[in-house]
Amino acid sequence: MLNKLTAYPKRVDLDNCEDEPIQFIGQVQNHGFLLVIDSQRNILQCSANIKSFLGIEAETILESTFNKFLSRESYDKYLNWESDGVDHIPFIVNFGDKEFVCIPHRQDELILLDFEKVNEDWNPEEFQQSMISVFRKLSSTQSLNELCDKAANLIKELLEYDRVMIYQFDEKWNGTVIAESREDHLESWLGLHYPAGDIPANARRLFLEQGVRILSNIREQYAPLVPSLNPLTQALVNMGKSHLRGSSAIHIEYLENMKVEATLNCAIVHNGILWGLISCHHYNSKFIDYRKRQSCSLLAEMFSTQISQKLSNTYLARINQSSFVRAKITENVSKNWDIIEGLTVFDTNATNLFKCDGFCIAYNEEIVILGETPAKKDIIPLLNTLHDKSLFNEGCYATDSLMNVINWTEEQAEIVSGLLVCKLSKRVDEALLWFRSEQINEVSWGGDPKSHQHADKSVRLSPRKSFEKWTEKVRYTSQPWKDYEISTALALTNDIKNVIVTKFGEISQLNNKLYNLNQELESFSYSVSHDLRGPLRSIDGFAQILLEDYGEVLDKYGKDTLNTIIGSAEKMNRLMDEILSYSSLNQLRLQIREIDVIELCDEIIQDFGLLKEFPSTEFSIQENIPKIKGDRTMMYQLFSNLLTNAFKYSVKSNPPKIQISQYVADNHHIFQVKDNGIGFNPKYKEKIFGIFNRLSKEDFKGTGVGLAIAQRVVIKHHGEIWADSEEGKGSTFSFYLEED
Repeated sequence: MLNKLTAYPKRVDLDNCEDEPIQFIGQVQNHGFLLVIDSQRNILQCSANIKSFLGIEAETILESTFNKFLSRESYDKYLNWESDGVDHIPFIVNFGDKEFVCIPHRQDELILLDFEKVNEDWNPEEFQQSMISVFRKLSSTQSLNELCDKAANLIKELLEYDRVMIYQFDEKWNGTVIAESREDHLESWLGLHYPAGDIPANARRLFLEQGVRILSNIREQYAPLVPSLNPLTQALVNMGKSHLRGSSAIHIEYLENMKVEATLNCAIVHNGILWGLISCHHYNSKFIDYRKRQSCSLLAEMFSTQISQKLSNTYLARINQSSFVRAKITENVSKNWDIIEGLTVFDTNATNLFKCDGFCIAYNEEIVILGETPAKKDIIPLLNTLHDKSLFNEGCYATDSLMNVINWTEEQAEIVSGLLVCKLSKRVDEALLWFRSEQINEVSWGGDPKSHQHADKSVRLSPRKSFEKWTEKVRYTSQPWKDYEISTALALTNDIKNVIVTKFGEISQLNNKLYNLNQELESFSYSVSHDLRGPLRSIDGFAQILLEDYGEVLDKYGKDTLNTIIGSAEKMNRLMDEILSYSSLNQLRLQIREIDVIELCDEIIQDFGLLKEFPSTEFSIQENIPKIKGDRTMMYQLFSNLLTNAFKYSVKSNPPKIQISQYVADNHHIFQVKDNGIGFNPKYKEKIFGIFNRLSKEDFKGTGVGLAIAQRVVIKHHGEIWADSEEGKGSTFSFYLEED
């Protein structure tokens, strides 16, 4: 068994490096020393370089108890760690007059202790401020590309390596340099690809477990463990999580071929999977102390959080964009209960759902195609082949290279290389198919990935020696299908299935499911409004009591902290109110009637005390403005959100002006709320209606839900709402409601 390994493999090359047990390398780097102790704190093994740090021979320290060489205070720190049981929590210890950072962790029945010299220049306050600054800079980025570029630059500035790269894995574990910060004299590696074998599976597993890995000098001779086999287990020690562990000879050779002398790699973990690496290279030896390395680990966690946000924003934006097209297609399908006509005949058809070159529907023994597709006669055989190969997972399959999946000729692949198919029923010959044409790509690799291969198997396979840019032309593939595209195709397919079910009178089962979901939503709403408000009131109440009864004895920081708690509780309460308003809109049944807009706005201004809070604001309503037809409660929500925003964001104008007006266009009665406030960049005119999206966060209070509620009210009335604005020149919100 691997955990009882008693000898390290003598021969390691590219044939077996995936299986090389690198966690059992019994050697440590010379920027620290290692002790291995048992549960009784007896020292069983130590690294041979211990004399250079402590002036003690290895033979002297072996079989002694750990406390023999520590001060009482240092030993108490160790005992505290041992009782807490959290691995890799460091503490400072004294060996005589020398201070070291001790980084402990458990491994089976053993305890491994890494020791590194203390960095006397470490400043915790400066580090904290630096991390806050880094977090703010990462949070301010708008896209994943900008996030990666910013992270590479910040890490280079923080750690001062010659080259810092953000390295992302694909689904086959090939890597791509997607961001880079480097010294000017170095050649850029941005955009280069590297094969999966450059970072084999065993190394990826350790990155996922350990987080940060440093090699301070690849040319140094590592210090072996003494003795090599652990006396307790009679086997090599698993050092996979040791921060001092030496590196595989084949990896050292790889770095030598790159002319790199020191590295630091930090895992980027996203959704529990190794997403990529922060990879730092230096062309001379370089040591980064433990606490500074942990700052890189903390930065990687910040980076991972921001990845989720950036990807979610992009995903939601694209989903929202395609949702409109999907809704229009479903509407077209429902008009005459004709699925094929609804998907293919109208101006908005299935090819508009996302970028594709062709579309086909096979349904009810009929085949209709649009754009670049295989011939009609090839569609059913294609579906049969996919079915025979069991390629449909949950009724959907996507590939960017049909040639790699089925017997697809080069001539066919030149026309169609990519396929996204969703089944409409249990029948093999009923499906929706989207196609993409061949997209000839040139992929730039960091050296020929096959350059290490050798025909003679007796020759040791070594890492490739060339890392010069090597370009490969990739044919018979299309642009890959994105997750949101697959999700959108599945959603449209489900819409069509619902139409089919409705057409054949099977809607009652779905109604029962919807009823159950509504019951769950009502239960959740009650939980939010009742169960969460109790603890929130307690937090607010006790904070108020502390401030009133003990305010005099608290310092400024204490008072500020209590005020922050009170303010946060108040904000959370407002947020829950607005979330409940937002989520409940779909549950309400419209009660349409004519509503006097002037009376409604006067009521809102009175209820919210707007003219009292903003006395300098000039507010006016168009004379003889017509009545609006809608649900009275929802109209109150719509106008109150638009008016309170207008008053709030125009307060700094001189003087603030707000006007409500109405005009007729395209047979619609269009109402407007106009202000002369701070305005916003027109490129965000769609984004501002998203829930929790706030463009101005520092000077103005708010939850980011108000405009989302306004939009949902308008949609509930089958209308449309939009905004026109320029920064510093005010905003105009316009909407109309469909009058049945």
